[in-house]
Amino acid sequence: AMALSAPGGTVGEATKIHTFTTDGVHTAKVTCRDAASNEVASVATNVIVADITRPTVGAASPTTASAGASTSFSAPYTDVVGVISCNFHADGVDQGAATLSLPGGEAGTASASYTFNSIGAHTVRMTCQDSDSNEGAGPVTNVIVPDITLPSVGIVSPAAAAVNQGATYSASYSDNVGVSTCYLFGDGVAN
Repeated sequence: AMALSAPGGTVGEATKIHTFTTDGVHTAKVTCRDAASNEVASVATNVIVADITRPTVGAASPTTASAGASTSFSAPYTDVVGVISCNFHADGVDQGAATLSLPGGEAGTASASYTFNSIGAHTVRMTCQDSDSNEGAGPVTNVIVPDITLPSVGIVSPAAAAVNQGATYSASYSDNVGVSTCYLFGDGVAN
């Protein structure tokens, strides 16, 4: 029953909270009955219910990638009315549309391929939009692009030495990010 502002009175207002669980056009009407059991209904009113719930977007994965190689990233999504589009973001920049496993569906996976051209720490995230233009963003995911390039080491010189006399040995080296340590091994033993 609705709450009456003046129960038993000849004039008043009837109120009640109601929640529509889907978006779209719904109807609402009120019926009232007097003490003599006479009952009348109001004219039905069209109520437009809008979805204001943002899609829920999960964390993108994987969390590692190789420099210069395309990596496929994906993130799960859910929404009460259905996700119609998702965009992939790398290092804070929108990279464009992702592919949806179930376009317009209430749950699915968004995926996009991307190539990081530099090693180090990067970020990715997915944002998704539903059919009512609500946008949800997944959390920022940290992606590590490790250095997998081995340093190169040249030939050790000098190639001749005298017994019981110290010699200074050297070798050239190079690496894409920088060499941090070199060791000299004499007959397999580190010096």
